[in-house]
Amino acid sequence: LNVNSRILPLMAGNHYPLADEICFEAVLSSTDNLLWLRNTGKQTWQVTTTKGEQRALAPKALMPAKPGIQIQFNPQLTAEIK
Repeated sequence: LNVNSRILPLMAGNHYPLADEICFEAVLSSTDNLLWLRNTGKQTWQVTTTKGEQRALAPKALMPAKPGIQIQFNPQLTAEIK
C-alpha cells in the first residue's frame, strides 16, 4: 500500500494506525483466501475502484485489497494499493 509516497507492506492480521482516528486492519478471507482491508477507524473513507467508481467505506466495513484501488482517508491522506 502506497500511502502519501510511503510504502506499507500489507500482511494479514496486522493493524495499521495511520493518523488520529484513521486506521485499518488487513484481514485474510477464509472463503476466497484474498486479503481485505477493514476500516477500524472512526472516519468514512472515499474509495475509487479500478473501474473509476467511487464508494464510501464506513467504519467497520471491509474492502478487497486489489491493486489499483485508491483510498482517500481524508483530504491530506491518500493511498493506492499496489
